[in-house]
Amino acid sequence: MRYGFGKKYLFILVLLMLWTGLQLLWQFENPFPEALEGKTVTIQGVVKTDPIIKDHSLSFQFDSQEFGQLQLDWYRYAPEIKKGQIWQLSVRLKRPRNYKNPGGFNYERFLFLKRIHAKGYIDTRGDNKIVFSPKVSRTIRQDIAQQIDHSLDERPAAALIKGLAVGIRDTMSDEAWQLLQKTGTSHLLAISGLHIGLVSGLVFFLTRKLWAQVLRLPLIVPAPVVAACTAMIAAIGYAALAGFAIPTQRAVIMIMVLMCCKITRYQFKSSHILIFAGIIVLVWDPYAIFSASFWLSFLAVGLLIFLGQQQAPKWCKTLTIQGYMSLGLMPLVLFYFQQISWVSPLANLIAIPWASFFVVPFTLLGVIASFIDIRLATLFWLLAESALNYLEWFLTGLASWPWSAQFYTISSFRVASVIVLGCIIVLLPRFVPGKILGVLLLSTLLLVRAPKPNTGEVWLTVLDVGQGLAVLVQTADGVLLYDAGMRFDNFDLGEAVILPFLRHQGIKALDMMILSHDNLDHTGGAQYLIEQIPIETIISGEDITGIPNTKHCLRGQSWQWGDVSFEFLYPPRQINLTSNDSSCVLKITTGAYSALLTGDIEKQGEEWLLEHALPALKTNVLLAPHHGSRTSSSLPFVQATKPAHVIFSTGHLNRFHFPNKIIVSRYTTRGALVYNTAETGAVSFILNPNAGVNERRL
Repeated sequence: MRYGFGKKYLFILVLLMLWTGLQLLWQFENPFPEALEGKTVTIQGVVKTDPIIKDHSLSFQFDSQEFGQLQLDWYRYAPEIKKGQIWQLSVRLKRPRNYKNPGGFNYERFLFLKRIHAKGYIDTRGDNKIVFSPKVSRTIRQDIAQQIDHSLDERPAAALIKGLAVGIRDTMSDEAWQLLQKTGTSHLLAISGLHIGLVSGLVFFLTRKLWAQVLRLPLIVPAPVVAACTAMIAAIGYAALAGFAIPTQRAVIMIMVLMCCKITRYQFKSSHILIFAGIIVLVWDPYAIFSASFWLSFLAVGLLIFLGQQQAPKWCKTLTIQGYMSLGLMPLVLFYFQQISWVSPLANLIAIPWASFFVVPFTLLGVIASFIDIRLATLFWLLAESALNYLEWFLTGLASWPWSAQFYTISSFRVASVIVLGCIIVLLPRFVPGKILGVLLLSTLLLVRAPKPNTGEVWLTVLDVGQGLAVLVQTADGVLLYDAGMRFDNFDLGEAVILPFLRHQGIKALDMMILSHDNLDHTGGAQYLIEQIPIETIISGEDITGIPNTKHCLRGQSWQWGDVSFEFLYPPRQINLTSNDSSCVLKITTGAYSALLTGDIEKQGEEWLLEHALPALKTNVLLAPHHGSRTSSSLPFVQATKPAHVIFSTGHLNRFHFPNKIIVSRYTTRGALVYNTAETGAVSFILNPNAGVNERRL
């Protein structure tokens, strides 16, 4: 019987793989045409999501007749846009593209899993007009969200309560997200499988009790059948409040499978129910197999089933189950997020029952009351806010502990295998010997250290930050960041690219940050980095907006980190300069090899350098001035620097058309190897005083 059961599921697995392959083939065969990238095209379609309001734009998903699902932004004077409206729009689109840096967020995969074929913005000069607008101007979700904001005067807790009530989390602050991530409790304050399961379970229990008390009705329809049906309705209703987000869809499917087993009274094993639910989820959403939440949620339920079968006193099981859950999920969490919250077991031990018995019930009672009396709803939401404040106080205390959350880079397959094996050994039943071996294997995680340069070496990495600049310089004795990328509206390259890369490299602090000049594409991510990691010294070419008390770079300033020397060649004192020509020009030298970082200097700055610092300009690695514009990299400057490697930091299909073809040719005709971060992603070199200059594999 078991063999036959296994064969059936193996056959279904093969069918699922074929089904997923067909779905992928369909999406890959219908990409956005490369020839239309960056060009204005007219499309028509329907607004698929409630718009997200940003500082200077609206963002929404648009289902177009021509190109399928799109992610669009409307900048400047955006009209009121509502879900369900049909629009004719003039848009400029690009295919999804990642910033190509190790450790960064995989934005391309994120859009792929949402079936988004292209992203772009509305061309406000085009003929943009509404074709059809549904009679219902607002959705129930929007109304409830607005009522919560009004009732709580838009205090920070309002964003969290909206996340629990209607799944709208766009107004949550970065501080709130970071607190939840550091304590491993992100799943608690959003509509998740846990909360949908809680609501449906409560409805099932109450319905069964009440139905059983009514004479004769249980004889007509058994109480478990009625309870299962109402539990499914409750799960669907709660998921609807979240706009049927993909994680809630999976939770509803799992609950419906469980409730159908209750209705049919067929005795399935818990593990078989889990497998069956997983199969239905993948039939419904084949792309779920690529999602972190799919694997984490199903593994979590599987661990609960496994741990629930272990023999142990109730008090012991209650105390240890959170620890074992965190341990069992550790390999996946490391793989997807490179972070472990060591306080997560304790945080969840308190936070799960607190949220389940106080925060979620008060929030949902407020939602129900909002259809009766807004004053009653406000009372419940105030109670939910109070419960949240106590929870925040508790979590903040845990997050303040040293080593509460740590980032780990597992770049070796052998180390990853050792950690997985250690988790498996520790999670085996109590009667299985060798638990000490499992603990020893897991302890290797504490020994994982990111590689560092040898004495005298320089690791220089130009990150892919689009149309901007960020360069990381590592030596055995110090770490320097030259510029900090761009900041757009609610998108910060310091948060999205630079900090994840620093963590990937095992860097927890910066000895120095140099902001070449006050242009947003060079300083945009600086403020976020200053708030997140210790930075000993900040130097700039001019006063930086929003970052007071920076030291200014000046020609002649120099310092040593071990055997590596650093010197500012520019700017000079007392000379009128444009912002670009105020850029700090930094020469880094180890032995006979060097790199030259030039910021955005243009011809005026280059001419001054040629006149006053000509012998120091020759270099092995050159960061091309001003992203390769026509106003820089003059012929005399190129001849004086004589670089072997030239790096252009530019954005994919940027509107300035950097780097200019003439400038690129000016370097290549003189034998230089040219790199463009828009094409290659991050570029890294090792400058070794004995072995010369070599590309470094990231």
